[in-house]
Amino acid sequence: MAKEIFFFLYRDVLIGLSSLRYRFLFCLMMFTAMAILSVYQLQTSAELLGMERNMLTYTDLLFSLFQGVDYEIVEKKFLPFPFSWFLLQMMIPFLLGAYARDDLFLHTSFLFVRAKRRLSIWLAKVLFSLLAVILVFLSFLAVSWLIAVVFFSPDIGFREYGDAKIKPAIGGGWTAVRLTWLTIAFPFLLNLCGAAVYTMFSLLIRPVYLFLIFASIYILSVYSANPLLPGSYGMILRHGMFDPARGFSAAACVMYFSVTLLAAGVIGYRLFKRADILYFGKD
Repeated sequence: MAKEIFFFLYRDVLIGLSSLRYRFLFCLMMFTAMAILSVYQLQTSAELLGMERNMLTYTDLLFSLFQGVDYEIVEKKFLPFPFSWFLLQMMIPFLLGAYARDDLFLHTSFLFVRAKRRLSIWLAKVLFSLLAVILVFLSFLAVSWLIAVVFFSPDIGFREYGDAKIKPAIGGGWTAVRLTWLTIAFPFLLNLCGAAVYTMFSLLIRPVYLFLIFASIYILSVYSANPLLPGSYGMILRHGMFDPARGFSAAACVMYFSVTLLAAGVIGYRLFKRADILYFGKD
């Protein structure tokens, strides 16, 4: 079975990367524009504090891009909506689009005749979506690091700006390295889980509807402290280091996404297994 899964995964990598290349380039350009805008905002903030631009670091840039919004917006809904965070989360559903569904529809005879088990096809699609998330995030990190090199410092840590703006907000015992790691890890896990769930159900639900469902869930997550909504687990500002009373822990985040993946996997595969082959691709 492993050999069969690898065959279909290898096929998805070859076809999928080619099919999604323009969407990937668009996401990369969007992220680059957002990162440059963040640089401008950070430099303006530093200048208002009377600091030099070289007082900024790679940590400051990553934090600015992925921080999300704290729980204060739940009580004060007039606060600014975190558009940068929202757009970053929606890039993965946009990137994956209808690839898995369209591929099943266009190559149904080849896939189902070649496969001994439907599970192999299903797993290959899900694994490909996870690889896509890894590729996207590695690209985002590389681009943001190059931008930090050009505009200020690629260091991971706090300088004068981080000491003034970020360090006072986090509890004792939290270093800049741990903050940087968690700032990346939480949205990465959110998108990894989201990509798998999106792919599982895009085989059965029209992707445009699924895209709107994801957007609605993320918007609800911004304005809610409900631990059942996934968006909060992708915001470092809602972690316990910033909000000891209501913030989530890394363990809770991992457990939430593990349970979500397990439940979605069981439901998604059972529906996929029972679906009529002629159903795939129908609107």
